Amino acid sequence: MSVDSFNVMLLFSMGHYIWAVPFKLILLLILLYKQLGYSALVGAATIYVLSPLQYWVCTKLSKLQKEALTISDKRIKHTSELLQGIKLLKLHGWEKVYANMVKEIRAEELKLLRKDAILVAINTFITQGSAILLTLVTFSVYSAIEGRPLTPAKVFSGLALFNQLTVPLYIIPFVIPIVINSVVSTKRLTEFLSLPEVGLEAPWRKKDEMPKATVEFIPDSGSVLLNIRDSLLLDKWATCADDSEVFLSDSYSPIDSPAVINMNHAYFTYDMNTKIPILQDMNFTVPTGKLTIIVGPVGSGKTTLLSGMLGELTPYQGTVQWANIHCIAYVPQRPWLLNSTLKENVLFGQRYDGRRYHQVIQACALQPDIDLLPAKEMTEIGERGINLSGGQRQRIALARAMYSSAKTIILDDPLSALDSNVAMHVFEHGIRNLLLRRHRTVILVTHKQELLIHAFKVIILEAGKIRCQGNLTEIERMEPDLTSVLSRSVKRQPASFEDNTTQERHKLMRMITKQTLYLSGSNQDVRPRPRMSAMNRQLSHDPSSPLPLHDMGNEDAALTPWTAGGGLDRPPSTGFRFAGSGSSAESVRSAPTFGGGSWLRSPPSRLSSRISNPADQLVGGLEGLQLHTLCSGGMHLLRSLLLPDCTRSC
Repeated sequence: MSVDSFNVMLLFSMGHYIWAVPFKLILLLILLYKQLGYSALVGAATIYVLSPLQYWVCTKLSKLQKEALTISDKRIKHTSELLQGIKLLKLHGWEKVYANMVKEIRAEELKLLRKDAILVAINTFITQGSAILLTLVTFSVYSAIEGRPLTPAKVFSGLALFNQLTVPLYIIPFVIPIVINSVVSTKRLTEFLSLPEVGLEAPWRKKDEMPKATVEFIPDSGSVLLNIRDSLLLDKWATCADDSEVFLSDSYSPIDSPAVINMNHAYFTYDMNTKIPILQDMNFTVPTGKLTIIVGPVGSGKTTLLSGMLGELTPYQGTVQWANIHCIAYVPQRPWLLNSTLKENVLFGQRYDGRRYHQVIQACALQPDIDLLPAKEMTEIGERGINLSGGQRQRIALARAMYSSAKTIILDDPLSALDSNVAMHVFEHGIRNLLLRRHRTVILVTHKQELLIHAFKVIILEAGKIRCQGNLTEIERMEPDLTSVLSRSVKRQPASFEDNTTQERHKLMRMITKQTLYLSGSNQDVRPRPRMSAMNRQLSHDPSSPLPLHDMGNEDAALTPWTAGGGLDRPPSTGFRFAGSGSSAESVRSAPTFGGGSWLRSPPSRLSSRISNPADQLVGGLEGLQLHTLCSGGMHLLRSLLLPDCTRSC
């Protein structure tokens, strides 16, 4: 449809030539008649002689263009299918099969394009040659018709007008294909726009109820979220419940309506023309304030049934009736996240309520994941932020639905991406405690058979039909072979799936650590490694050199003087001490005296970041010094650390 809309847009930009070119041709022919008489009209008649040929060429062009667009759509469809299923194609070795299929379609398209190019060339030749033919015919018959010789004044004035005549004739070959393409594209767009709409019975589609609203940004919810106020549409049909009604006490009375959804023998289809049923004879009700679980084998139509509830599918037979519900929260199988912070994804434009927010976070087991993020809940997630796993994204989408003020929550298999422990935690603390105990209606699609005991109503689908429905006791009585039916709906999971959430958190922690190290490493200056002579001198502990802390770098930091009895204060200790000694790391980094006092080099800022624990053990200190050998120089170094005064006297 994008090509068709472009063709129509091109017609509006070039469409004025449709009337400008004939107008200019008529004006030039009038001037030629004034200048050359009837001979100019005889020459102009040659254009009408060539018009049938040009009309035939344009008709062929129109048909070819229509066929080319159809084949182009087919090629794009197969190419997209190939790219989307490239993993499956490589797994089964179908690359050549699909490649040959695309090549055949492309060869057919190129064949039509070659014919189109030939016809365009013929049309251009006819248009351009008609100007020359018009000039030759006019000058040839001038003397015979007018009865006087052709003078140079007549010739040059006529040539000037004939040259002006070539301009509109030159534009015609470009305008005609544009008009043809736009006509074909307009017909295709008309067919598309004439298709039946989904949900035409929606009240806000009435012409006498035009929605008017005031739209403004919410400062605390990110730049992508909007606040809509004073809206006739929202006030009447889409006003959500008050925030105070969502997390009330357990004694809050449920809604008076006995059912949220009532499907009465509904048949759903994707195409209203063919009316091939996708779901057949959907006849059930969803009770208000209860848990309704939909189960069934893979491909039985569970997600399609939810689409029918939401109005995304057209019922061509039967009815779908909703109670007076103003707001619905829907969590799809593939969760969608904003390119914003985690907190903004949960709030989704609503006011922040601390108690309510933390209840939802705990219910969805998101707090351990939030603690791993560098900026906690203010970390940006989505495509432009931290990449989260499927289970983490699913729990954020669940938290958004639970935090919302919707009275009806539709969940499309959200527990499949979670391991058993986390799934049961979310079900108990989230669905049962936060939703059902507050009398919020929950429609859950799941493959977990152990959850059916908690459902007020169970709907079992099979091959697009309802096999049975009711509570678990009624279904077991009606369907003795229930175990075999439900066993096919349970997805077999590997044994390692139990620790899926733990693995996701470890993966997230490793990714954040790598990004942090990369950012910190990119901000540091590149320094040369110390030479071997300097390394040997440090290992032998020359009193004129500092201790061999190689990982601190070889840059000279600011020198700070201090004296034993007074003067400047001793620099603060970093907590890097040795066992059995009260001196810190600075006291063992000796330097020659200057001005009656000792000069100590302050440790670089990187040292404090590397010493995360108070190193009060000798082993930790020796590891920090990187003593690799115990030669004579190494022993001298050890003595200098433990008995610095004795070493200096020696």
